[in-house]
Amino acid sequence: MAAQPENVSNGVKPNTLKRLYYSAAWRNRTVPFVLARDPLCVLALSCEGTAPSTDVDHKIRAEEYIAMHEGDETFFFDPENLQGACHACHSRKTQLENKGLWHCNLIEGDMGSNL
Repeated sequence: MAAQPENVSNGVKPNTLKRLYYSAAWRNRTVPFVLARDPLCVLALSCEGTAPSTDVDHKIRAEEYIAMHEGDETFFFDPENLQGACHACHSRKTQLENKGLWHCNLIEGDMGSNL
């Protein structure tokens, strides 16, 4: 699967995502909740799960997850699609996603790169 350009977002406009990331709901409720629930990095790509979570990661990219739910933006905040991650692992996952080298299968619980 080829990576999508960053400005293509499965029908969700980039400005919408930016607005959601900067919203009070994200900053004041969602981020503190996820970081408290997942104090250590869940991704564990680089840190082996030993680093403190500093970032909140969408397991399935936010724009894809919203599209899967008929454009309902409230799914941006769905804790089932969020996990705590250290910055290094979150950056690595984002890099892999941007190259089309990351897949996530929540049904089977498999999450990881195709490498």
